[in-house]
Amino acid sequence: MIPLATVSGIATTTPEMIDWFARNVPVSVITTKSIQEEPNPGNREPVITEPEPGSFGNAVGLRNPGVTAASAEFRALASRRADWPDGIRLNISIAANDPTGFARLVSELDAFADILELNLSCPHAHGGYGSDIGRDPVLTAECVAAAVMATGKTGRTVPIYAKLTPNTDRIGEIARIAVEAGAAGIVAINTAGPSQYRDPSSGEIVLTNPAPSRAIERGQEEEYRGRGGRSGRWIRERALECVREIRATVGTEIPIIGMGGVESPEDARAMVRAGASIVGIGSVLARVDQREWPAFFAATTAIGETPVAARSPTVVLRDDAGMRHRPCRVQARRELGEGFFELELAEPLPFHAGQTVFLWVPPVGEKPFSPAVAEPATFLIRRRGPVTRALGELTPGDTVYLRGPYGRGVGESDLIPAPGGGPVGGGPAEGGTGSGVAAAGRALVLAAGTGLAPVPALLGVLAAAGYEAELWWGVRSVAVVTPLDGAVTERGVTVKRVNDNGEEGRVLRLFAEEGAPAPDLVVAIGPEPFMARAAEIARSRGVPPERVLLSLEKTMLCGVGLCGLCGIDGRLSCQYGTFVCVGRSHEMC
Repeated sequence: MIPLATVSGIATTTPEMIDWFARNVPVSVITTKSIQEEPNPGNREPVITEPEPGSFGNAVGLRNPGVTAASAEFRALASRRADWPDGIRLNISIAANDPTGFARLVSELDAFADILELNLSCPHAHGGYGSDIGRDPVLTAECVAAAVMATGKTGRTVPIYAKLTPNTDRIGEIARIAVEAGAAGIVAINTAGPSQYRDPSSGEIVLTNPAPSRAIERGQEEEYRGRGGRSGRWIRERALECVREIRATVGTEIPIIGMGGVESPEDARAMVRAGASIVGIGSVLARVDQREWPAFFAATTAIGETPVAARSPTVVLRDDAGMRHRPCRVQARRELGEGFFELELAEPLPFHAGQTVFLWVPPVGEKPFSPAVAEPATFLIRRRGPVTRALGELTPGDTVYLRGPYGRGVGESDLIPAPGGGPVGGGPAEGGTGSGVAAAGRALVLAAGTGLAPVPALLGVLAAAGYEAELWWGVRSVAVVTPLDGAVTERGVTVKRVNDNGEEGRVLRLFAEEGAPAPDLVVAIGPEPFMARAAEIARSRGVPPERVLLSLEKTMLCGVGLCGLCGIDGRLSCQYGTFVCVGRSHEMC
């Protein structure tokens, strides 16, 4: 068997996804995202792009919560580790820009780690981080030595691994220097580059990574803006070359975690032949449905000549570029008051309730949204930050760029239990699987603000399942015009608009005090505190947890499974859709 590892910054970026991998995927090493001393919000999206199928550019910007918050997360995670399979090692990646910073991070985190990986290799970080260190043999030695000296102060010595950059013609020499300074192992390679990526249809720079200050001072901002590391298929040969050179230099005893463009058992075996002791699996996960990740890892870890598809026929690698934007012309923008507006595009957008679409306004950035109407494509948006404000300035004839939709959608995922106990799917026209049942019952939909967006499509699924739906929409101000009115009323549902009148979440109090019998199904869409309270009230009124549905819109940077941030009970909403049943999610139970 070939031991496999996850790689820093991909999929296992939260405690929840780390735990999910440990319980579900045959993996030997689970690697965290890089942790710094202070919280780092990273770059504004887009932070990942896929110029060619299987080949990615990324400039996340070392997004992380900082060491204090990370320590609390790892402490909480430790209680779950007792249930993990034997032999799984937690590799905590750390990033600093000098030896003292690495030493402080080690002293804070070595109590939780089985391996501490020094990020000496990120190619797009500014301020002396990453490859600024890894290209310098002296700095590399100093940082490794400081980290090694810092471990063990809590009574537990943790091996230090150095993650190296391919952006040097001396990687073997630098690996040897790192080992001589005390590194117990080497990780290679990090992303190559950085490179600048332009959208083929608009010519706009995709990634929002700002130019480094030294480039701005030289008048080269446009040349250096939007640069990001290269990962995936197009660095595979360089990764093999680097691992071979490192192995030839450090000898046979030092473990090497080799990674870069591994997509198949054949690639994994090639990495082992090059000298890797453990093989890292990273960018390819964007091309495999999360439901198939366990099977993909199982097929890749096995020794033999059989391709993945033959070992596990259900594993299919997506063969297109799943992050490509397409231009769409703005047809109308309707102001609704209090910052709300509807954005209508000239093109149709087939989608299902619970799916997510990214809208990009270059060079401002992009954000994910729940589409509201399919034809013409319509979005309900509220001005909050730079991207939504930029969308709110578009006028008819302007161009916005769209990618998606992502996720399976509520009908396809069969998440709504019908009153009779059977699954609800609806027909294909309603976004379902065709497994619907005719079951009369009352469904109450509670929506707050822009939570109204997925409701029109959701009502179609509910109708196909035999529910009589009722919509209560909570809004802060009487000044807001009711949005999506035609799309909702054409479904024949009862609509109650509830203005807060100074009482936040007034619609929930009215739900709690409602004199009518409890609904058979409750759907809540809005901010997480709103949905948590709705679930609590539903439970107090006797609605079973399996009949409470929530739309959990977690942070989503990529839409294809790489960032790992949209996990809901271990299920990525970019894969499964945003709707979850309370009876299946420990987060809201």
